[in-house]
Amino acid sequence: MATVHLEIVPWLTKSLGIDGAGHAKVDETMPDGASVLDLLQRLAQRFPDFGRIAFIANGRLSRQVYIVINDRVLDLAGGMEAELKEGDRLLLLPAFSGG
Repeated sequence: MATVHLEIVPWLTKSLGIDGAGHAKVDETMPDGASVLDLLQRLAQRFPDFGRIAFIANGRLSRQVYIVINDRVLDLAGGMEAELKEGDRLLLLPAFSGG
């Protein structure tokens, strides 16, 4: 089992059943070999509001959620299939754009 640490910015906290207006930090224990996708799917099953925000058709991550794992953007850290390890830190952020 691996315990990973999630930091969630306020725009997502309510969808994850967390009260309060500030950043939330929660730990989640995952089975050995679990991926980032496994974690997000578990959260989506437990919190349907989060699932509606985080995923689009075919289980793909929506463009509304941006994930940083261990201070690296998800794509550079192995993408959705990146294996979670004990102590990993995931930051869930709103998607951003600009010009």
